[in-house]
Amino acid sequence: MKRILAFLVLLIFSGLAIGQTDGAKNQLDSKNRKQGYWCKYYPNGKKAYEGWFKDDKPVGEFKRYHQNGELKVIMVYSESSPYVITTFFNEDGKKIVSGFYKNQQKDSLWQYYSLNGKLIFEERYTNGLKNGKTRSFYPSGKVLESASYTNGNLNGLVVQFFENGLNKSIIPYTNGEIDGTMKVFNPNGTTRIEGAYVKGLKHGEWKFYDTDGKLTQTIKYFNGVAENENELIEKESKYIESLLKNAGKLKEPSIADVMNSMGTRY
Repeated sequence: MKRILAFLVLLIFSGLAIGQTDGAKNQLDSKNRKQGYWCKYYPNGKKAYEGWFKDDKPVGEFKRYHQNGELKVIMVYSESSPYVITTFFNEDGKKIVSGFYKNQQKDSLWQYYSLNGKLIFEERYTNGLKNGKTRSFYPSGKVLESASYTNGNLNGLVVQFFENGLNKSIIPYTNGEIDGTMKVFNPNGTTRIEGAYVKGLKHGEWKFYDTDGKLTQTIKYFNGVAENENELIEKESKYIESLLKNAGKLKEPSIADVMNSMGTRY
């Protein structure tokens, strides 16, 4: 995939044939199609967008701007490829998102950045649906969570990490539903809890350990119902639920303020 994307980037940039921006602009042909260089301005005089058209379709590098004049998004089009290389910026000119569109849907690798330029989230798409590995990161750059998706559903292991790099939890999913053996760990790497889910419900023997990894209690579940409960089990169950609440559900940073421009004609 990396080789394909690298080749795509080279292909697109090598195919750009952008002329000078002086002279005629905002021209329509006899069929009322946009041709050549186009640009528009906000009421405050700042440039809103600029780019090139061929037969009413954008080609090469297309830029949109925030009303304060800072770059908002760069989109690189190619006549020979359905992919559009896209990079978003905030009103301070900081890059916040980069990724690909294919036929107006998210595709391939998308990455999201903090204001200091650090990668904080990445995900992979195929035709608008999450496919492959999604990862989020601590401010330190350490991985916070790794999850696997198939056609938009969690499918495989969701692994949450402590900032020291050790596993915090391992949660198995099948087609969007938790299913299989879940493990929860202490920050020192020892096992804290382990037990199985069957189609979203706790089932079978669950084991609980102390911080040294010594077994402290075992409890059996049947279709989500425990044979007995006590204060320790209730506490640990709440901890499990807190892990599951966010497992694989971390959202990419909002780009709604720049995405609004994607659904309109230029």
